[in-house]
Amino acid sequence: MKKEILKLGPALLAILMWATLASMGTLLSRVPPFLLLGVGFTVGSLWGVRTWRSWVVRKEQLFLGLYGLFGYHFCLFIALRIGPVLEVNLINYLWPLFVVILTPVFFKNLKLKGRQVLAAIIGLTGAILIVTNGRLDFEIKSFVGFIFAFGAAIIWSTYTLLCRKFPVPNGSMGLFCLVSGILSFGCHFLLEKSYNPTSFEIFLMIILGLGPLGASFYLWNWAVKEISPQVLGGISYITPLLSTFFLTLVGSAQMTLVTAISIVLILLGSFMSLNI
Repeated sequence: MKKEILKLGPALLAILMWATLASMGTLLSRVPPFLLLGVGFTVGSLWGVRTWRSWVVRKEQLFLGLYGLFGYHFCLFIALRIGPVLEVNLINYLWPLFVVILTPVFFKNLKLKGRQVLAAIIGLTGAILIVTNGRLDFEIKSFVGFIFAFGAAIIWSTYTLLCRKFPVPNGSMGLFCLVSGILSFGCHFLLEKSYNPTSFEIFLMIILGLGPLGASFYLWNWAVKEISPQVLGGISYITPLLSTFFLTLVGSAQMTLVTAISIVLILLGSFMSLNI
């Protein structure tokens, strides 16, 4: 059992990093999103400099990396620009559920167990509660934003499964981050007004690039090769839980009864998904 739990370390560390995105985003709310991504991805690529020889990959592998890293964040940031943040986040957090239920589609030998389906439903319920705080108010005018958020969830879940089906060298994440950074800077120049960040914002963007938009991708790429997709999907529901915790620390969220119930459901769903 200890060995199985230790194997989860890289995935849990990546999830921990991603959970800081929302709270860091509040501290960097003045920075244009694609400028933020451009700097973050570029800094994140530095983790792969030592293994630059593995940056020579097939076109299919490069496309997969850009599909996951740039495609996911492009859809998510567009969704956050034109849709209500609360509902967009809710739809985005469908990706762990998609990882679980799409696993048999990508891997015929990995059957979906009833326990894992139940765990996914329980975790999803907790994620819905913790993101919405028990309230939903969908507006038709935000429908396009919801489509982009749904697309983001589909992209990250299928990217996760494809990285297991067609493994890519971990060092190549540096190339994926660098090209994603270049594309993000392009979106910034085309879609956003120029902005001069403060020294504090630059410091935070570097931290963002080293962790959530950098090291996390290397850790996740390792995890998808070593850990069952159903297990990965189950434990990924910890992300909104930790995200809410960090938002509470920076004063952007409050602990409520609904939040407490959500935490119990997410932990229960994640535990049930573990094949130990």
